[in-house]
Amino acid sequence: HASFVIATIETTSVKHVIRMITPIPI
Repeated sequence: HASFVIATIETTSVKHVIRMITPIPI
């Protein structure tokens, strides 16, 4: 369960960073 939670947090962080870098909202 821990690894799944970590993977989810990492994915969310990546999406957040991409949204901040990309001028076009996805």
